[in-house]
Amino acid sequence: FITSDSSDTFGSYNILKEEFVSIEKDSVNEDLNYIEVTTRLIEDEEIDYRVLNYSFMIDEQAYLLEVGKSLDSILNEGKNIRKVMLLFLVFIISITFLTDLLYNNILLHPLEIIKNKLKRIADPSLFDKTPVKTTTSDFQRLDRALSGLMEHISDLFQKEKEITVNISHELLTPISVLRSKLRKDNFSVKEVLQDIITEIKPVAEDAGINLKQEITDDLLYKEANRSLIFSMFYNVVNNAVKNTPSQGEVIVRCNNGQGNFTVMITDNGKGMTKEQTNKLFSRFKMKDKNSSDGTGIGLAIAKTIADFHNIEVSVTSESGKGTNFSFIFPINS
Repeated sequence: FITSDSSDTFGSYNILKEEFVSIEKDSVNEDLNYIEVTTRLIEDEEIDYRVLNYSFMIDEQAYLLEVGKSLDSILNEGKNIRKVMLLFLVFIISITFLTDLLYNNILLHPLEIIKNKLKRIADPSLFDKTPVKTTTSDFQRLDRALSGLMEHISDLFQKEKEITVNISHELLTPISVLRSKLRKDNFSVKEVLQDIITEIKPVAEDAGINLKQEITDDLLYKEANRSLIFSMFYNVVNNAVKNTPSQGEVIVRCNNGQGNFTVMITDNGKGMTKEQTNKLFSRFKMKDKNSSDGTGIGLAIAKTIADFHNIEVSVTSESGKGTNFSFIFPINS
């Protein structure tokens, strides 16, 4: 730009005066390298520039180079850059949001299936136990836990239904009590016991239990209710069979001595503790808390019937060895 036949200064700027460059010989021999904001007069117009000042040496001649850019153009470019960055940021956020949404829909799809399975059921037994197809272990455990929970609830509902049916069948209603008081029979206790044994024996044989009778004496029970006495003995014999393990034995005995007729029902089953014996005739108290059979009401009904007929009931039992029920009929009954 600067030759031997030219001036000591060269300058150029673009048509919009946004940028300029100038170079001139410098008599000061020092290194300059800095930026400043200064006002320059170009074609009678004062313009603020941000100027880079840089000095260098060529053939032992110092030169000063100035490169300037107007502050207005810098501000405009900054605004443009910010706009581009903002648009780019919005674009990135939108792409990220859509990607996350799609990813979450794919990732959480098994959970939606599990929720829909829960919404559609009206009964735990109708719960769809088909495993949800997923590789996420948490969802697999949740699906298995819900299936197990529904199965457990279904079992509880079934047991509740069975209890309701048993109570409806066994519980003495006020009407049945009134009707029983109006029906007085004369019947053989021995025949009642034999009928009960005949009815329960197939169940006992299926369970591998020896149900036998040692009935030598008999009592013609007068002015009593045969159906209630049948229920009383039936509940006790049936309970003995249920609580006797396979290869066990249940014996029904009768004897008539000292003016009293006694019926004894003995088993060599699980037996009871003293605490269990004390609660034996309480309604809905199970003989064995781990037992799933019965409602805990059969023996309470038997005791109620015995009290109604003034029959004395005594129970002896030893845990792990068996139980003996004794029904002592009133003298001269």
